[in-house]
Amino acid sequence: ILGYFFIGFYGTGFAWKKKIVIEFLSWAKFIIPSSIITLILMQFDKIILGRILTASELGLYFIAFSVASAAKSFTVEYARGVLQPYLSIVHRESPGQYIEMMYEKKQKITLLIAFSLGVLSGSSFLFFDVLYDDRYLNAGFYLSLLLVTPIMTLVTYPSEVSLILYGQLKATFTANVIRLAWFICGALGSYFWWGQNGLLLTIALVELCPAFYMMYQLKGYRAVKVSSEISYVISAILGFALAHFTIAILGG
Repeated sequence: ILGYFFIGFYGTGFAWKKKIVIEFLSWAKFIIPSSIITLILMQFDKIILGRILTASELGLYFIAFSVASAAKSFTVEYARGVLQPYLSIVHRESPGQYIEMMYEKKQKITLLIAFSLGVLSGSSFLFFDVLYDDRYLNAGFYLSLLLVTPIMTLVTYPSEVSLILYGQLKATFTANVIRLAWFICGALGSYFWWGQNGLLLTIALVELCPAFYMMYQLKGYRAVKVSSEISYVISAILGFALAHFTIAILGG
């Protein structure tokens, strides 16, 4: 609006089209509540951990969280900024070849990203030993767990893109509801059963149930290869094992 009045439009200006407004509202009824849940999810772990961790432990968690968040941002942008434009073209122009062209494009790079994140998780203590002093070494434990989330987003976020292309606009909202339920029920339950480590594990595995949900939905469209999706997790596990045992052998 400010641009229109103070700078001016060249070409198309404001217009009212009822059909487009209805389409936007149909989309927004899922996106707006989903965004609200996302804001809650972003702070949920910090609110709970802030009550059970000491100030120094919470500081280490935040440092590890910042590194893991950078990894997650990369995987999310890979799905939405790289895969989504390509998959949109494929779905529009070659819908019958969608699944083949999708995995042909993403399989190798996704395996490489997953493997790299696994290596970082397995060498998390070395990461802080090299870049920080001894006071921050225990942040490696938090980073090792928190990197599970971006590894799992290599499954959930591209799947979410596919579901949206197949007209499942509510997929994002449903996945966020599942995440919120996992946090509320799983986090509280795991804390009472396994204490602090159980809570941290629940936070790390927040993408697990949405992954199952999306795989189930995509199976109905025959738009997923479950074995390929599992291979990403296996690749991350191999990366973790390689880094962990290499450091152990070298006496790190």
